[in-house]
Amino acid sequence: MSGISGIGSGYSDLYSKIASGNRIQRAKDDPAGQAIASKMEAQQRTQAMQQRNAAMQQDAINVADGARANMSAYVQDINELSVQAMNGLYSDSDRQAIQNQINQYKMGISEAANQARYNETNVAGDGVSALRSTGLENFDVTSGSANLDAVSGALDSISSARSADGATANGLEASISNLANARENTMAGLSRIADMDIAEGASELKKQQTLDQASVSMQKQQMENEANFMSRMFGA
Repeated sequence: MSGISGIGSGYSDLYSKIASGNRIQRAKDDPAGQAIASKMEAQQRTQAMQQRNAAMQQDAINVADGARANMSAYVQDINELSVQAMNGLYSDSDRQAIQNQINQYKMGISEAANQARYNETNVAGDGVSALRSTGLENFDVTSGSANLDAVSGALDSISSARSADGATANGLEASISNLANARENTMAGLSRIADMDIAEGASELKKQQTLDQASVSMQKQQMENEANFMSRMFGA
């Protein structure tokens, strides 16, 4: 009877592997494969986090670029008002009104920088530093003249920063693509090592069941033969 009771004892592992899709559930299933699979799993998780970090950096750059685009627009407005103030036909009060508007635009430059935040981190510099970097902190047109070279320099400074951000964003995009490709290949390799071939597993399960059924039939026949022998021997 011990033979019959052992029938089907190997089914549980196969059932578990087929159900989970994992060929290696314990180290004993494939010691070498398990070690390799563990390293590849760590590798693909690292690659996934590197992708995520690069994407977050790209998002932060986009926030900074948006702020600098607004700053550039304010400087363009300042340039336009400066030319207007120099036409020689405005009174002192007229030029003061223009200067008041320019001051509002300068405040807009500071606010654009202060509001450029990603996860509570300022990504375009604080407002005071941002305005100072344009060289327009003390820009004034009330005298009837204006340093348009300063305005041009401010536009160049902002454009240079945006260009640098664009180059960095392009580099991050390439990095994200490379990491995605590397992770895809890593996961494909991991799958080949650790995943269960469902068709093969089902075939092996069917094979074991067929062998067990044959074994049960043989054992039952043997027991019947022994019983008949004993019956004839002692019945006689």
